[in-house]
Amino acid sequence: MVKPQQLPVLIKIKEVLTNGDCSIANLQSKTGIKRSTLNYYLGILELGGFITKKRINKKVTGRPTIISLDKKKFEDRRKAIEKEKVEHLMNPLIQKILHSLKKGMIEEKKLQEVINDKERMYLLLPHLNFLIQEGFIVQMFKITPEGKEFLKKFSKKI
Repeated sequence: MVKPQQLPVLIKIKEVLTNGDCSIANLQSKTGIKRSTLNYYLGILELGGFITKKRINKKVTGRPTIISLDKKKFEDRRKAIEKEKVEHLMNPLIQKILHSLKKGMIEEKKLQEVINDKERMYLLLPHLNFLIQEGFIVQMFKITPEGKEFLKKFSKKI
């Protein structure tokens, strides 16, 4: 599974390959990625079936490996992710959350009441994180009574 911090490098490689096939040396110079790092990311893309490597058998200095992007595979994966996202947004619990928040900011306890699921707030958290990540809602912070008490006891005046 690809980690979020790996995405910028994978996107950079994909953008170069979108313009056409490329040798590893050319890809390295166009992306500015070190050869060992580039080989690691190409391995990820090859394992996913997004690229193919083809070695030139002609008498060319170094017999370079040519990297080809499978644009259809990328497009199919993008569509599948978009479809999954829409299906997730149609989840009844997410619909309740969005409809409840449409009326204005709601505190956590009130949100629990609205969705009738006080005991299982942990089920809400992945949905809330998804909605925040997708930009559908924002997370607001406020100080709790415990936080105020702590400041009263231990902080220096600023």
